[in-house]
Amino acid sequence: MSRGIPARGASAIILAQHPALILLGVSMIYGNNSLKNTTENALNTLKALKRSYIPVYQGTAKPFCRDHPKWASDVHVDLPKSTIGPNTDQHAVIAMRDSLLEQPKGRRLHLMGGYIGGGFMNAPFSHRAGEAGRIGNATMWAEFNAFCDPEASKANFFNPRLSIKTVLILLDVTHLVLIKDDVLDLMLNGPSDKKHDSSSKTKKNFLDHIRVYMTGYRKNHDLDGPPHDPLVVAAILDHEGIEDIGFDYSGGEHLKIDLITEGGQLGRPVVTKLPAGQEGVRIPRGLDVPEFWRVLEQALSFVEHV
Repeated sequence: MSRGIPARGASAIILAQHPALILLGVSMIYGNNSLKNTTENALNTLKALKRSYIPVYQGTAKPFCRDHPKWASDVHVDLPKSTIGPNTDQHAVIAMRDSLLEQPKGRRLHLMGGYIGGGFMNAPFSHRAGEAGRIGNATMWAEFNAFCDPEASKANFFNPRLSIKTVLILLDVTHLVLIKDDVLDLMLNGPSDKKHDSSSKTKKNFLDHIRVYMTGYRKNHDLDGPPHDPLVVAAILDHEGIEDIGFDYSGGEHLKIDLITEGGQLGRPVVTKLPAGQEGVRIPRGLDVPEFWRVLEQALSFVEHV
């Protein structure tokens, strides 16, 4: 992988290469970094994985109706310019819509970071909705991804067709999945009962970036680097019964989520438990962490051989 590719986004794209999944495309927006850099991230990652045939589209470069608060530059780095560019044949939202409509039942829209991409898509096309997301760390009340664009986040949660298909993965859960030495060994060498050749350039480069990310996160947040983003893909694999990653949905409860869009608690989610039998957003409380890492390593090994 090219120097400077963030491990978080790359690990999500790698997990999306699971043999049971077909990655239809990638649409990048602003968020913890500029649109230019997030786009370079996707293009460079796909090139390193020999998956440059997967289309990459640029979405919006700023929040729906406010200024962007700031970039999370403490855990992200400048990226090299890709030798290929994003697709420009149509708007990212139209590309998502067309690609999803061409697929059979069971397609998923995977949202990471600021929720504006899904919010814009589901405003004009509310009959197509998907799963994913995560929401608390920019302020005392809000996590960055909701804080940077609360109106778009609220639009997703208030869409009745979208909310009942939404799984929201919060920092309480993503911070359970930390990059430690045993994880690095697993990613490079495979599980203890199936150790394999560790000379893979792809694996070694990916591990280099994981280490850089882990070191930076530990320095700035006193926590081993949680990859965050691939958990959304893992939730799909678990939900579909493809893998048993043990996501715990607290007895199957469903929730209504509102989001504060003004004042000192901007971006704060307000969660209400719904009556039994009423559908809504689902929020896992935990997962089988070793199994998550096993599945990610399996996907990384699959990428190398296909």
